[in-house]
Amino acid sequence: MDWRDKHHVLFTETDLRAGKFEKVIEMLDSGEELPARILKTLSDMLKTGTIEETNTDFQLVIRSRDGKRGAPPKTLEEETENILLGRRVIELYDGPGNYEAATLQAASEYGVSARTAKSAYSFVKKQHKEIAEGKIRQAEIKKLQEKIADLEAKTNTTGLLNYQDADK
Repeated sequence: MDWRDKHHVLFTETDLRAGKFEKVIEMLDSGEELPARILKTLSDMLKTGTIEETNTDFQLVIRSRDGKRGAPPKTLEEETENILLGRRVIELYDGPGNYEAATLQAASEYGVSARTAKSAYSFVKKQHKEIAEGKIRQAEIKKLQEKIADLEAKTNTTGLLNYQDADK
């Protein structure tokens, strides 16, 4: 089928705007380049906003296929950033009363909110505490060590596993 036929493109765009994706799925499966009108319609449907702002009645929304609620799991990159951020707060935190300053400085360095820095700090502290108390199984410890080793290799840092003061 010739996807470039202007009538076919028009009917496909109309179907797409009505929430019917069968023709678009066929087009994607064919491996051919999508016509500009279809790409523009898909782009509009991915945008957030009102019907007037997006020029579509339907919005494409990412949701889990397994029915689980909540945010999607963090990627390795996101987990790595979280660990680095938490470690940076720990490095900056040098005693009582400096927690707020440490989280604010780390947040500023990473371009995130102070709340995100505090969450990262809590995550890293919790991991160290659970490892120290033996609550995390050996397989989980090995997985965390591999993530940290990968992180160290990517960022040219060392010693992320040598955190000594779990009570800080």
